[in-house]
This record gives sequence, structure tokens and C-alpha cells, in this order.
Amino acid sequence: MAENYFKKFPLTYYNNYLAVDITKRTAVTQGAFKNPYYFYRYDLNENERPDQFADRYYNDQFMDWTLYFGNQITDPYYGWYLNENDFTNFLIRKYNVSVDILQSKVAFYRNNWYEHEDPINVSVYSSMANTLHRYWEPYYNNSTAIAGYQRSKQDWIINTNSMRKYTANSSNFIKNEIVDICFDTSHKGAGQVVSANSSSIILQHITGTSLANSTVVISESSYLKGRESYSNVTFSTADIVVDNLLPEEVVYWSPVSVYDAEREKNEEKKSINVLDSKYSMRISTELTKLMKS
Repeated sequence: MAENYFKKFPLTYYNNYLAVDITKRTAVTQGAFKNPYYFYRYDLNENERPDQFADRYYNDQFMDWTLYFGNQITDPYYGWYLNENDFTNFLIRKYNVSVDILQSKVAFYRNNWYEHEDPINVSVYSSMANTLHRYWEPYYNNSTAIAGYQRSKQDWIINTNSMRKYTANSSNFIKNEIVDICFDTSHKGAGQVVSANSSSIILQHITGTSLANSTVVISESSYLKGRESYSNVTFSTADIVVDNLLPEEVVYWSPVSVYDAEREKNEEKKSINVLDSKYSMRISTELTKLMKS
């Protein structure tokens, strides 16, 4: 017998019409998702849809609701793992820019231990600044003495490396677009728009030259140029808003692009909780009772 999810909802009157009360909700305790007697982990195939899996495993395509329920999915399309083509189309619709641009835009910064796994000896560790010790952890030899240090495998994240404020008429820039910073032909940088108005612009995710110093001068030809809006304006001042990393820490962090951040989220959806078929009818019955109680 087909298990239609919405038949489990109670009926109610709305504008004098009898309707299904879709506002009714139930929840599964978090501990249940980790119980190996009820749920097990399964990695989806590239193009596997919920109804296809339900038909194959439960012999009922309408039991796909157990997959949404067991994985706390509220959006049956975008909450499910997307194949390559659907994922690309989703990104373009969501951000309204090309994939190439999303691959160049920064979402956040992450401790890059996975890129630098070569260990260092004790003397190198001892000679480095104390502020860097948190990026390393000891490993031991057979006599339990410290043999050296390896990168601490912590997926720390920071929102941005730094932010800068420029005095300029920047009201035509687009939020989060990449802006090229040009002091002169030899000193250039880039950042992404946090906010912009007729008097100033704040950029984050800074790379390259972003401030004036003894060799970098702001002139009448210094400008900011947006890569999406193509807005091009001169600026007269450049100031620090915040620096989240000390100069010696910068090498320990790497930018994660918007594209890669979205891909990571999608890949996480590939591994799902599957309710053991032995309990499917029991859960269905209990859900019906709860919904109509």
C-alpha cells in the first residue's frame, strides 16, 4: 500500500474549505539519528532521486518522506544532493553570476593544515613566535619524547582576513563584487564589497596592496574598479577597518571560494540517514498518531 505523506496530516477548515493542515509538525530526537538500530548511513549515487531510492529499498516510491524526515530536509529539491548539472544551475540562479566568478570570490578563510602536512623539528618550533604555536601539535617517538611537531588538524574558520575603507563615490558598486584596487601600475590589490555609498566603500577579503605607505602613494589617478558593475572611481584615502590575522599568521590560512563552500555543502548531502526498512511501517504508524493527536 502506497504511503502518502500528506494523508498523515489532520484536516482543518480554512476559509470555509476543508483542507490539509500542513502547519502540523513533529520532530525526531537527535539521538535517534545516531542509533544504528534505526538508521544507517548511505552514500547516494550521482543522479539518485529520493523516490527512486524509496522504490528500490522500501518497494514504495511514496516512502521518500522518510528520507526527508530522517535527514531534516525541508526543501525536497535543493535540500537533496544535486548532480553536477543541477548544482551548476542552482549556483547560477542563486547568485546570478557565472561559475567562474564564484570560483574567484572568497566566502571565508580556513586553517590550511591540509595543504602543509610536513612536520618540523623541535628547534624550529621553539624558535617561532609564540602566536604560531597554536597551529602545531607534538608527535612522539617510542620513548614518549617529543620527536617533532605537525600541523594541528583543526578546521578553524574566520569570516575574513581583513577589511579596508576607501573614500570614494562608490554608490554604483555591487555588494560582494570583486573590486580591483590600483594605486599605480606597480601597486595593486583587490577586495570584495561589504558596503558602498556616495562617500565611501568598505572591502573585505583583501589581497595585494591595499594601503599607502612609504613607497605606495595615493594619487589623483588611484582608482577602484568593479569586476561586475564595471564602476570605476578614484579614491582619496585608504584606512584599516580590521586585520584579523597577524602578518606571521597569514600563511596558515587559505581562502575558500564561494563555489567551493557551496560544493562542500552539497557533498555533505550525499551521505544520508536511511531508516531501516524493518521499522518503516512502525514509524509511519507512529507519525500518523502524532499528527492526528
